[in-house]
Parts: sequence; C-alpha cells; structure tokens
Amino acid sequence: MSAVLRNLLDHRMTGAAAAAGSAAAAEPLEAMAGLDQRPPAWTELNLRWLKRELARLRARIDRQVLGEPPKDDTEPGPDGEIAREIEQSAGFVSGLDRCAALFGLSEFERELLLLTAGVELDAELGRSVLRAQGGEPVGARAVQPTFSLAFCLLERPHWDALSPDAPLRRFRLLDVEGRSPAHGPLYIDERVLHFVAGVAALDSRLVGLVRVEACAGGAASATRAQDIARALTASDGRAPLVLLGQHHGDVEALHDAARAGLAALGAPGLWLLARDLPTGLADLVELAVRIDREAAMIGGVPVIVSAA
Repeated sequence: MSAVLRNLLDHRMTGAAAAAGSAAAAEPLEAMAGLDQRPPAWTELNLRWLKRELARLRARIDRQVLGEPPKDDTEPGPDGEIAREIEQSAGFVSGLDRCAALFGLSEFERELLLLTAGVELDAELGRSVLRAQGGEPVGARAVQPTFSLAFCLLERPHWDALSPDAPLRRFRLLDVEGRSPAHGPLYIDERVLHFVAGVAALDSRLVGLVRVEACAGGAASATRAQDIARALTASDGRAPLVLLGQHHGDVEALHDAARAGLAALGAPGLWLLARDLPTGLADLVELAVRIDREAAMIGGVPVIVSAA
C-alpha cells in the first residue's frame, strides 16, 4: 500500500502508477459504487500539493535537527507553479484539509497527521524523523514518529491531542503502538492515508459487511422522500441513520423509501444487515466508529436493515 502511494507521488498519476493503484485498491465494484470519486485533475493536483507539503515539512525538521533558524516556506521557488495552479483551480481543497475539516483537527493535529502520512509516502522524511530521534538512517529504513517527538518538532502543540476522546484517536485516524501513548510509534490508518492521498478506497475492515450505494433514488413518492431527507438533516445533534424494520409491510417499499430519501438528500447509503453486527460490545463500538468515519468521508448515511 505504501509503495503504491509513494509511486503515485513520484510519478504523479502516470498510467503505470494509476494501474498499480487500481490493482492495490481492488474492491468489489458494488461496494465501491458510492465512494467519493474525485476528478483526475484534482487527484493529480492533490498529489503534487502533498509532495510539496512533505518536502517543506522534511526541510523544516532537518533545519531543527541541525539547529538552523526557521526559513520562510513561502519564498519564490519551484513551488510557485503549484501555488498558481491552486489559485486558478477554484475551490481546491486538499485531501488533508478535507480530513482536518471533517474531524475538527487543530493545526497541530493536522500537521501530525501529515507527518504520519509522510513517513509512509516519503522515504526521505522517514530518515529525517530517524535523525530527529537521534538515530542514523540505514538504507531506506524509516522510523515511525512518536507523539513526544511531534510535540518538539511541530507548531502549536497541545497535549490533549493525545487524549482518546480527541479526534485523532477517537476516529482512529492514528494508531498508537504499545502502552505509552506519548512514546509509542504512531501509524496513520490505511483508510485515512488513502483519503489524504486522494485514492478512493473503502475501509478494508468494512468490505463484505457494508455496501456503499450511490444515491440513485427509489420508487417512493417525492413527499415521502423529502420527509426522510428533512429527518436526516434535523439539527438535534444526532448523526443521520436509517433503520429499516422488516417485521411487517412491504420490504421493497421500505428500501425504495430509504433510497428515495437518500437521493433527495444527495447522499450515498452505507447499507448493512443487522444480523451481521458483532455481539461483543467492544467490537460493536469499534465498528460504529469506523462506519461513522466512513460516512463522514464519503458524505453518506448508514442504513441498517433488520433481519426478516
């Protein structure tokens, strides 16, 4: 996975890299139907933007390790072309910034996410992290950053970003290895890495359990569809969710009503069967977090269908 995404960054979505990415992220077509497919022009610009940001971060870390003063990252140079393209591309928002907005990340949390993505995508950044931790690079080996290192290297750090209730850990954007959250290696979640890089891919842990269905509409009346759409956008603090009971009535009519409501809302559905839900509380909570995260990333709504 990391090699594929690194290839995308190096070759900027050439035909060979795109084919490799498609092969690596091969999911059942029916499960991929409603995913957030971005235009190729956005994908390429996002990858170039990401490569630039990783180069800036790497240079900043290297200067800190050498004890050199900070440098103005906005000074003229090869980055000017990308900056001009971004200005000309109305409304461009990078995958990283979309993720930060979706999950309410602070500036420090956003940059920490960039750092953990960077060591997966950029071998040179991995070696910079290793040097910052007092080691010497061996070949292309990279060392995962830790929270304590990030606290020293990144701007505007705050310790509560490490809390299990803060976005990075609550939404499983990052994983901490070991018993020490401050000193354990940090890993970006694979699905989040794909999202930041602009690669459409369903969370592998949801494949076979969740079917993403594009908002194609249903046979329900327009009035019912609008009622469902309004209910799903109610501003009462609850996350949108559709529950379809199948104990009575026309099952297909219920499905059509749900599809019509999602179409009126303009949102894909994440369909799953209640009988497939885990029985253990911890497993159920973990699944709920991942479904909520997936729904946020694709702008979708979970639809739970109870067994007949």
